[in-house]
Parts: sequence; structure tokens; C-alpha cells
Amino acid sequence: MMSYPSDQTQRRITFMPVKARRRVDPDLIGQWRLPGQPQIYEITGDGAYHISEPAAQLRFEDGGAGLVWQDHRYFRMSGRGETPVGAWREVTSRDVWIFDADGTYTVKSACVEGWRTFSGIWGLAEGNQQMWVREMRAFVKSDQDAGALTMLTVHGHRLHYGYHKSQDGWSLRDVSNGRTLTRFRNARSSQMDPMATAAQ
Repeated sequence: MMSYPSDQTQRRITFMPVKARRRVDPDLIGQWRLPGQPQIYEITGDGAYHISEPAAQLRFEDGGAGLVWQDHRYFRMSGRGETPVGAWREVTSRDVWIFDADGTYTVKSACVEGWRTFSGIWGLAEGNQQMWVREMRAFVKSDQDAGALTMLTVHGHRLHYGYHKSQDGWSLRDVSNGRTLTRFRNARSSQMDPMATAAQ
């Protein structure tokens, strides 16, 4: 069974200002999957948009000085022992991952503009042999009558789409020509869903 942070912890990482939290079509609220992809895409009641990665094997090296996870190698910058809690640097990208004991994490990733920061929650599974993460990506606002959806990303970018609902999910569309960009399908019945496992 996976450990899962409390609702109070999740509220602390909803870092966008209150005025950025928009109304969202209730039919878009839930957990979704794209065909052929293991990730879970989730829209919560406040309009927050998250992406969850499935649990991946976790292995420590040199008594906790090193970490191998998601086929990437990390070396410890702070903290100690065979636990993810602490700060880590990914060897190839040089990204810095900070896992806190309250189940939240922050990633500082290098980009052209300097550094970008991403935040989310993390948990362990399979007897602490695996770790999963759920990352905050954007806030969503929708206009049901117009079939319009706007995403305000955590870095301030505003993205505009059309959307169309169906019996088993919904599709995201290009606003310029109505072309379907991707289709989301309900993921609640999936055995790969980390949130469903955590709730057991």
C-alpha cells in the first residue's frame, strides 16, 4: 500500500494565488489517462491540474549517498540514510530534487531563462521499494457553453483550447481548426492508478 499525504499537505502546495483558481466544468474533475501512457492526469475541484508518474523502482547506494530512480542516478546534497528525504542532484541533467518529510517535493530544473521550479507530492510503495510523484502543472478554467478551456501554467503561460465531452472521457481540441489534439479516458478503474491504491 502506498503512503499518501493528507489533504492539509496537498493544500500547502497549491501555491497559485486564490484569484488564479478558476471555475471548471464538473465533468472534467477526476483522474484521466491518455491511450498508451502510464501517467495519470488529474483535475481537482479547485481547477488544479496535476500529472502523476507511476511508482518506479527505488535503490540506494553507498548507504544513502546515492539514489537510482526512474533509470536516473542522483547524488545526495543534504540529509542522510536510505530515505528520499533530503536534497538530490540528478547526475545527467543537474536538476535538483528536494523531498520533504511531509510528503511534498520541489524540483529546480535548468532552462534557457535560468531555473524553473516544479512542486508536487511523493510517496513510497511496495515496502518502500518504489516511489511515485504527482506534480502540479497548471490551473484550469472552462466555459461549458463555448466548449473552451484555458490553462494557466505554474510558470505563468496561458494556453487556450477547445474541449468536447464524451461518455467515457473528453478530448482537447485546437482552437484554430477544431482538430482533436488528445483524448482523455477515465482512469479510476485502472490498477496502475497510484491514487486509487493509496485510498485502499
